[in-house]
Amino acid sequence: MIKRFNFLFIFLFKFLTLLSLISTAQSLDSVANYFHKYVEHKPETNLFVHVDKNIYTNNEQVWFTGYIIKPVVPLDSYHTLYVSLVNNADSTVVLQERYLIQDGFSFGNFSLPDSLISGYYSFVVNTNIQADEKIDGEFVQPLTIRSNTVDNLVPHFSLMRNNNHADPENVILKVLSSDNRFVENAEINYAFGKGKVTSMGIAKTSIIGEALIPYPILPVDSTNNLLSLSIKKGKNKRHIKYDLPAPNLRKYKVKYYPEGGYLVDGLPSNVGFEVRDLQDAPFQSKAYLFENDIIIDTILTDLSGMGKFKIFPKSGCKYYIQLISKSSNDHYELPVRVEQGLVLSAEESIVDQDFRISLLSTYDSKVYAVVHNGNEISMQSELKLTKGVRQKVRFDLDSVKPGLNKVTILDEEFRPLAERIFFAHYDRFVSTNLKTDKSFYKTRDSVRLFIDFNGKDLSSLKGYVSISCAQSNRFSSKNNKSIVDYTFLEKDLGTLPYNFSPSKIRDRSYLDKVLLIKGWRSYKWQRSAINRSVEFSSSEVTGSVLRSESAIKFPMELHTIAKGNINALRTDSSGKFTIPFANLIIDDKADVWLNMNTKNPGIFSIKIHDPFTKIKNHLEQTSFDPQERTSSLAKENDNVKISSGINLKEVVIANKKDDFNGSVFSERPKINRCGDYVCSSNILNCINHAGDSRNRPPKSNGRYRDQDGKPVTYFGCATREVDANISILKGIQLPKDFYRYDITNIDEPISATTIYWNHQIPLNGVGQAAINFATGDLTGEFKIVVQGITNEGPVYAEKMISVVKL
Repeated sequence: MIKRFNFLFIFLFKFLTLLSLISTAQSLDSVANYFHKYVEHKPETNLFVHVDKNIYTNNEQVWFTGYIIKPVVPLDSYHTLYVSLVNNADSTVVLQERYLIQDGFSFGNFSLPDSLISGYYSFVVNTNIQADEKIDGEFVQPLTIRSNTVDNLVPHFSLMRNNNHADPENVILKVLSSDNRFVENAEINYAFGKGKVTSMGIAKTSIIGEALIPYPILPVDSTNNLLSLSIKKGKNKRHIKYDLPAPNLRKYKVKYYPEGGYLVDGLPSNVGFEVRDLQDAPFQSKAYLFENDIIIDTILTDLSGMGKFKIFPKSGCKYYIQLISKSSNDHYELPVRVEQGLVLSAEESIVDQDFRISLLSTYDSKVYAVVHNGNEISMQSELKLTKGVRQKVRFDLDSVKPGLNKVTILDEEFRPLAERIFFAHYDRFVSTNLKTDKSFYKTRDSVRLFIDFNGKDLSSLKGYVSISCAQSNRFSSKNNKSIVDYTFLEKDLGTLPYNFSPSKIRDRSYLDKVLLIKGWRSYKWQRSAINRSVEFSSSEVTGSVLRSESAIKFPMELHTIAKGNINALRTDSSGKFTIPFANLIIDDKADVWLNMNTKNPGIFSIKIHDPFTKIKNHLEQTSFDPQERTSSLAKENDNVKISSGINLKEVVIANKKDDFNGSVFSERPKINRCGDYVCSSNILNCINHAGDSRNRPPKSNGRYRDQDGKPVTYFGCATREVDANISILKGIQLPKDFYRYDITNIDEPISATTIYWNHQIPLNGVGQAAINFATGDLTGEFKIVVQGITNEGPVYAEKMISVVKL
């Protein structure tokens, strides 16, 4: 009888255990259902572009390599890379080109227009893929352009105080050209306000280029201190925004990021915080932490404006910080606390094989821990928490992908309680080291570069890298883009705080603070169901044939002429057509001609729908980082700082031989109306001497040399007579090889600031990859940058070399 009772007990225990397992499985299924139903994730192409440098003069060549690192559709669906150059000051698009994508790579080069003015620009690239009819895979590379082209509209602002404080104050706008000439009768449209316009008006500049803009009658504060301006004179136009001083506006912006999400009374918490000035520049600071007006700690931010501290908040107490600054004694209160809740803390956020957290709650509860990357769940577990008892949790990361991941704690109703971002498998990076045969080189010397790779298992390492070597003063650390940082961090976290390290991901202390601050994204989860399905399509050049502005009712044959090839295509019965991308592939600067095969072309017209138009409209509605970051105003009512990013002192070209090509590029180059020229070495459109003031226009039927030294005849720059049935389209460009200098030819000056560029160097197996190139006639420091993709992940490295006079 006892044995039978034991058997029944064991059976019942196993049955109840099975029920518990089934219940847990059902709960975990509910977690997955919640995640896939409510967690927003938008698949997007991971696209990166490597440029040979990031500071240029106008007329220079820009060399680039595009990498599709993570496609969202089959790789062969990508065929066109759309390139746009945008002026950050007013988001105007100053250049657009397209290039061929093959096997996930795109290579190209283009000349910066002669008309560009000095300032900050963005090199924006997109692919032909669209997600739900929206542009997919956008990548932005900041560029600085230093030019001697006269800027016809340079605004200067000052604030005019009134002795009678009851009267409105005025802003004096002075408009000059960059060569210090007054701009009179310029039309000014202005508006005050952020989001909501509080006042607006029009004005004109006087004969000395001045206009008086009255302040709004309302008190100036953070909601209306933005002055938006449109300045127009003839064909020249500028759209610029200015932040005006407000007497009650705090000097700094302080943001708090409690680890996990919330501060909870009675529970210790780690808090990240960030301090920036009014121009959004990182501010290195020291501050006091107060509890009920008593200092309890001194806390710091670093050069990136980030810091962190610990706090044990008590019920009924007030907490705030005060920056130790002569110009500010403002108090910045900590975020609102909750009386009952849960606190999550991580021992480390940058880990290799396991990730450890601790949970502390003010009440007994059952929670679910979910590890995911925003797209898919790696693991999930049910936990029971006891009030006031710290629960430690260890996650084995064998099933977790390397890179950014998150652990999210959900309550019994699958609502998010806390979240922490972490970096998994930090030890799996492929380390890249650059070595050269010497540290110092003479002019016109030979450089031998060795590329070493280190990692756990590189026996099957394969991939491609691009390499540039250019004057070090052509690289700005603010403009720098590393393919490793972008792939693992910036793609998900956005623009990262400034850091001196060339590779941000290698600075563990910096990265730990970034993950606490930039990764603080709790409660961005949607509480209403979202549509996770995305429809991908290809953006192609399309059009329609019209007759008297109406659709035709029969198919028509069209021809494209490109690269010496004539291709036929046919419209549908309503005149609509799509031009295959292969029909748009061109050589050099040639355009694509599209014409109708009909006897009476005059009664028809062609309407083209080019993806460039959609991209341009999108970019003109986008605000780009002005990159002009200064400390807070020392004198509140002195000159107003321009937030558009123009600073004349930083964009004047120094008249030194080694700095931006010296006097050789200080004059307007001599080209014909087609942009063709011959350099001093008798080379037609010589890439090495683009922008050289010693260039001359080529003569019709003149005999010159091409880039490879072969004889070529120039047949002249004839104006095309285009009849009514021909449309001109920008073609898809093929890659060109970087010009290799003949260092033995002493009659040919080698004055280009980029002395080496190679867009696709294959990597096969472990060991050293050796590259050879030559120095030119310029001396000083040069930077070598190597970056690309491998089957073990992206790689990046840089190295400095010195060139001295022969």
